Amino acid sequence: MNPSEQDKAILEQAYLEAIYQIDEPRMAMIPGVANEVLVDLLEYHRIDNWAVITADNPQSELLPDDENLKRYQSLREEVEAMNRIALPGFGLDRHGQWPPERNLLILGLSGEEAAALGRKYGQLAIVWGGPEGAGEVLWCQ
Repeated sequence: MNPSEQDKAILEQAYLEAIYQIDEPRMAMIPGVANEVLVDLLEYHRIDNWAVITADNPQSELLPDDENLKRYQSLREEVEAMNRIALPGFGLDRHGQWPPERNLLILGLSGEEAAALGRKYGQLAIVWGGPEGAGEVLWCQ
């Protein structure tokens, strides 16, 4: 699915307004806003880039929770096989119009690698960023 420009604008706004919570270390990330906990984590591991990726609800189509859980487990196993640091969390819609989605904060992915992984799991876009800790929406399609 390639969204229209209007749909893309709506989707991008939803991504920008979402809150990406990471379980440990506890942090809440908002795209475009630097996060000091993330910056410290990147510095500690000497890593320059990161991505937040979900496998839930591919192509923005709601799936049953058991199917999303299987997809999340597959993503997690794939990232572990890549020997990347992956921290679990949830993406939350501030307006409550979309259910929480399991995600991973993955350290050390280039934009190209992150977009490819998002594409593999059917995502239209992901959040990706650099050492300043403020992510941006990166289209996978």
